[in-house]
Order: sequence, then structure tokens, then C-alpha cells
Amino acid sequence: MSENPYAKKPWLEHYDEKVPHHIDYPNMNIYEFLDNSAKDFGGRTAIWFMKSKITYKKFKDIADRLATALVNLGVKRGDVVAIMIPNFPQFIFSYYAILKAGGIVTACSVLHTEYELAYQLNDSGAEILIAWDNQVDKINKTRDKTRLSHCIS
Repeated sequence: MSENPYAKKPWLEHYDEKVPHHIDYPNMNIYEFLDNSAKDFGGRTAIWFMKSKITYKKFKDIADRLATALVNLGVKRGDVVAIMIPNFPQFIFSYYAILKAGGIVTACSVLHTEYELAYQLNDSGAEILIAWDNQVDKINKTRDKTRLSHCIS
């Protein structure tokens, strides 16, 4: 059996002198970062999209409400939930909500063809899709080829 070349971490010799070779990260899930930011910086801007600013407190509130809705739809730990939204704040809210509900995120491109969308939904096992409303026609055309039980738009 050959030795794993990555075990020696050869890239470390190229790091600048002051760059640490290891960083200790807090032992928490990603949603806890949002939770802490909402507590510590609630009134500060978390998202600035076009001319709208959304505070950490508002961001957390929206994500919490969506997480509750997902749990009410039956999402449980390990379930895959798809997001089909471009780079809008709604993608970020959905991402954090899915994680809080215990789900796994699969991000679908709004540029997917019907075939590509059906393939990704089937391959990931997603049964719930959170989508940009202008994608509903495409989703409806692929729905009977997937296991989708719910589409939120």
C-alpha cells in the first residue's frame, strides 16, 4: 500500500511565517453562528441586498419561521431539502432554515434544464424544494419524474 502524500501536508511549507498551520474552531454547528450573531449584533446589518438591509435579528427570525414550517411539513434530521433560488437573501434564509430543521441542503441552479433538475432531485433524494417563483413551471413539468412532495415558492 502506498503512503498518502497528503499525510505530510506539503502545502504547509509554502505558508507565510505568521500563518498558523492549524486553527481551532468553536465546536458548534453553523446555525449557532447565526444564533450568536443575532444575540450579539441583532441590530447590525447581516445582509445588504440592492437597497434593502436586513439585520441579524430579522435574518434569524425569518430563518426560524421557515425552519418551523419545514418541520411542520415533516422535515427531520438527515432529510434532503433542495433550494432553487438565485443569489437572493431568500437563498440564505432557506439554507439556514434547512440546517436548523436538521436537513441537508442541495442547491439547484435556476439554469438547470428540466432533465437536470429531475436528475439532481432524484440523485439527492430531495422531497421538498424551496424555489424562486419564476421556476414553478419548470418544476411542475418535472414533478412527476421525482419524489417531490412539496414545493415552496
